Amino acid sequence: MLGPRERALLERLEDENTLESAFRAAVGSERTGAPEAFSLPPRAAGLLTVMRQTSTGAEAVARAQTGDPSALRALLDAPADAARTPRLLHHLALFHGSAAETAQSEASRTGDQRAYERVAELELRAVASWALLLSERHYLTALAEGVADGALSASDVRDALDAAAFGRLRAIGQRLLDGVQERTTGARHALQLLDALRTRPLPAAVSEEVAARVVGESARLLRRALDAALASLTERFAQAEATPDGSAAEQAVLADAAQLYTWSDGDWYVALFALERATTTGWTLYKAKRWDALAQLGESLRALVDGAATRVEQDPQALPYASLVAQMLVFRAEMGKTLATRILDGERALRLCDIHRNARVILADLLAERATATLDGTGVLGRDAAVAAARADLTRAAALWPGLPRVANLQKRIDQLTGAQR
Repeated sequence: MLGPRERALLERLEDENTLESAFRAAVGSERTGAPEAFSLPPRAAGLLTVMRQTSTGAEAVARAQTGDPSALRALLDAPADAARTPRLLHHLALFHGSAAETAQSEASRTGDQRAYERVAELELRAVASWALLLSERHYLTALAEGVADGALSASDVRDALDAAAFGRLRAIGQRLLDGVQERTTGARHALQLLDALRTRPLPAAVSEEVAARVVGESARLLRRALDAALASLTERFAQAEATPDGSAAEQAVLADAAQLYTWSDGDWYVALFALERATTTGWTLYKAKRWDALAQLGESLRALVDGAATRVEQDPQALPYASLVAQMLVFRAEMGKTLATRILDGERALRLCDIHRNARVILADLLAERATATLDGTGVLGRDAAVAAARADLTRAAALWPGLPRVANLQKRIDQLTGAQR
C-alpha cells in the first residue's frame, strides 16, 4: 500500500506525463513525429495543479489523464485574458514560451511553413500572458521580492521583471538579427511576428502603458535588425563608389537593397536608402549614355519604386520624397520598352510632383510619340477620331512643355491632314 509521499510522487509523475503530452501537441510533434528533446520549464507540471483550482480545469485534467486530452488542449490554446489568475498566467507564459522555443527548433530543422505558423501562435500567447502579468504587476513584484529576499533594490527588481516579461520579445528580435544579413526563412518569420506585435491588439485588460511598451519594443527590435542590414549595404555602396567605374557594383548593391525591401515587407527606410543612391547611380549612367544599364536599374527597383510611390500618395509625411520617387519613375519612362507603360510611369511621376521638370518634358515627348503612332496607324476610316485623339495628346504635351519641336511638327501635320480633308 502506498503512503502519502509515494502517492504524491506518483501523482506528480502522472501530471508530468500529461503535461508532456500536452506540450507535444502544442509544439506539433504529434503531427510530425519529431524526436527532439523537450525543454519543459522547471516544475512545469505545477500548471496542472493551478488548473485544477477551477471546476473546468479540474475536469479537463481528469479527462486528459483518462485518455481524452481535447478539453485540456482547448484550455491551453484559449486566448489569454484577465479572468485567469496571475499564477495561471505565469505558468501559461512559461509553457507557451518553452513550446515556442521547441517549435522554433523544429521549424528551423524542417523549414515547414506550418511549423513556423505554430511558433507564431505560441509566441503571441506567451507575450499576451506576460503583458497581462505586467499590467497586474503585484503578483510578479511579490514573487521577485520573495526570491530576492531583500538582496535587490526596487529598481533592480523592476529590471528583473522586465527582463523576464520581455524575454520572449527579445528572443524573437535576436532570431531576426541573427538571420537578417542572409535573409533566412526563420528571420523573416521573426520579422513578421514582430510586425504583428506592433499592430495586433493585446488582450483588453492589458494596460495602455504595457501595450505601448510591447509595441515600442517590437518596433525597436525590428528596426535594430533592418538597420544592421542597411549598415552592411551602406558600407558596400561606399566601397563601390570608391572604385573607378564602380556603377556595376553600385547596381548590385541596389539590387540587394530591392530584395531586402521585398523581404522586409516594404520597409520605408530600406526604400529611402535605395532611392537616394539609385538616383545618383541613375544620373551617372544617364550621362554616360549607358541606356541598357539604366533600364536594368529601373527594372531591378520596379517593386521598390512602385511601393514608394504608393507611400508618397497615401502618407503626407512621405511627401518630401515625392521628387526622389518621381525621378526614378522618369528614368523608367525614358528607358521602357512599351509606350503605354512608359506613359503610365510618366503620368504617375507628374502626379507625385507636378512641378518636376524632367517628368513634364518626358511625358510631353511620350504623348507626342503616342500621337505619332496614332496618326501613323490610321487609314481613311476612323481618321477623324484618330486626329482628335492625337490633337488631344499634343494639346496636353504643349501645356506640359511649351515649344517642344516634335509637338510643333505634329501639329503642322494635323493641320495639313485636316486641310486636305476640307
